[in-house]
Amino acid sequence: MFWWKLNMLNPTNLMQQVFWRIFILGYQSVAAQRPAAYPTNYSLYVLIGLDVLPLGGLRLNLFLFWAPHIVHAPLEVPSEFFLKFRMAEATDKPNHERQLYHAMVNFADTAIGNLTDLLKSKGMWEDTVVVFSADNGGPIYNNGSAGANNYPLKGGKMNSWEGGIRVNSWVSGGFLPQSVRGTLYEGLVTGWDWYATFCGFAGVDPTDHRAAVANLPAIDSYDHSPMILGLNFTSPRTEIPIGSNPVATNMSSAPLCIDSIRRGYNHTTWDPAEPGSRLQPVPTHGKCTTVNGIIVDEGANGIWKLLIGDVQQDVYTGPHYPNISTDEISFNFVGHCSDGCLYNIKADPLESNDLAAKMPEKRQELYDKIVKYESTAFNPDRGKISKLACKAAVEKYDHFWGTFVFP
Repeated sequence: MFWWKLNMLNPTNLMQQVFWRIFILGYQSVAAQRPAAYPTNYSLYVLIGLDVLPLGGLRLNLFLFWAPHIVHAPLEVPSEFFLKFRMAEATDKPNHERQLYHAMVNFADTAIGNLTDLLKSKGMWEDTVVVFSADNGGPIYNNGSAGANNYPLKGGKMNSWEGGIRVNSWVSGGFLPQSVRGTLYEGLVTGWDWYATFCGFAGVDPTDHRAAVANLPAIDSYDHSPMILGLNFTSPRTEIPIGSNPVATNMSSAPLCIDSIRRGYNHTTWDPAEPGSRLQPVPTHGKCTTVNGIIVDEGANGIWKLLIGDVQQDVYTGPHYPNISTDEISFNFVGHCSDGCLYNIKADPLESNDLAAKMPEKRQELYDKIVKYESTAFNPDRGKISKLACKAAVEKYDHFWGTFVFP
């Protein structure tokens, strides 16, 4: 199980400054050449690599983060990829959402292959570790217009069912020992664990000392590098607190809902063009929590999960979703968990058997853990929506979002 959270770097040291200068120069160089100079099966990131990685001859230690936007709305892809999946046309929705989504995933796979080939051509592959992870489950909202499917799991993006938070990940690269290649790691891992893991590879302390001075909670990140190196196959993580948009709760330690609204947490529509992708509005009265669940790995005794409050998208999709018969708004299906829906997701990954009534002690045990996590949840002021961000994207960056960090 993986989640993903990205904190942008502040380029304070020489290596970061070199990287960001290279990145920006590479972007400018590629933007000037595209589209004529390269084929359509190369992403912008790989095009930057074609221009920049000759500098790999300097043998600098590099950390590259790539968040490809391709498997995301809007659904669009070069025609050569779209046509590969014409077999879906007969049963697809009128706008070909399933065909487009398959093609977009195929484009991402091809782009990763191109970057892999590039690293090999520069003699860098044998010293490289590649980590791939999705950031959340696929979106199934708005009558399937987003194109994704999490079959056989329940739910999807923007909720806490397994279809929303349990995703695929893999580790590759020439640096991996032969003993771990082709193996399956079944311990709990989150997206934010990669921070401590990469620090482990680099031999640096992941502790956020400035945050500690400011009395902020310690980082929730575990080092899995011993697993990747084949030294230990027991996950250091045994619990995952599950975050959410603020939802109503009876927890005495939770903040007032109105405080969440004042801090910018009431933007309830993810995408105005997708009317079915609406989050629950933040209540204006009572208390709200941003910790609406927990997963606890007890080894042979099971992996336990508790969800609290109302959880949207309490629905399953079929193996060929979306299709010509799809006619539903997934957010209309709401699981009313109140003080707890309890599942053993090791035995029941589909979350079909709520054990809360049969195991009240286990429900209370996990609920108490949620209350403890809520007491240290960090909910910063998100500010207000600014039209300046859109202005910068359109006028300064030629309709690209970013760059967000400058040297």
